[in-house]
Amino acid sequence: MTTTKIELLVGEPPEQPHYCESVRLFHHAFGCAAPTEPGAMDDQTRLARAQLTGEEAAELLHGLAAGDLVECLDALADSEYVWCGTIVATGYDLQHRPPHAASPSDGPPRIPHTDAVLQAVSMLYDGQSAACMALAANDPAKVAMVAGAVLVSLGAVWGMFGVPEDLRRLILEEVHTSNMTKFGEDGLPVVNEAGRVVKGPNFRPPNLLGVLVSYYGPTYEAPPLRGATSTPLSGGPR
Repeated sequence: MTTTKIELLVGEPPEQPHYCESVRLFHHAFGCAAPTEPGAMDDQTRLARAQLTGEEAAELLHGLAAGDLVECLDALADSEYVWCGTIVATGYDLQHRPPHAASPSDGPPRIPHTDAVLQAVSMLYDGQSAACMALAANDPAKVAMVAGAVLVSLGAVWGMFGVPEDLRRLILEEVHTSNMTKFGEDGLPVVNEAGRVVKGPNFRPPNLLGVLVSYYGPTYEAPPLRGATSTPLSGGPR
């Protein structure tokens, strides 16, 4: 049975399957919610989606405070993963992909002006707030619409960081490949007491700096950090 389509995003149909399909593979592999048609969401799923969407906004804010470009890009990729996962958990699917990000001619990615990034963080928190309201009402269509709107905005945020579309795809693929290594030694998902998938002993963190070096060449160096900061606020499972 195919999932119910909902035209959440503007743009041309994708040449490749939408990134949400990769996230759907993760949900199937790790026993996360991935219904084939819309319906009421269980309490554990609703609470998990509310928590995850807020965590990634905090991670982006942490990366900004540290001046850590790689952490910011990881937070953007994680945010896209989480919001796609939120759509997957509703039983809806995307019909169109988010708009393109920056063009390759814009140069390597960089952290934009603080005002712009804080607006992006605010957008993510606003999205979490709206999603929480829809989750509280157990309205999967509304949840999917909110998630789709956030994904559209995330497309623009990637552009703010100067990430061209093909690099964005490589970053997302690297994060997905990393997430798929969270199995335990027995080949089964590792789940904590709250029912969330956690990193197993064979987990491989995403190597986003390696992706940037591969894309821009061996002379590429990420911008220096602003200074030592505290432990990241997020980085958990999707």
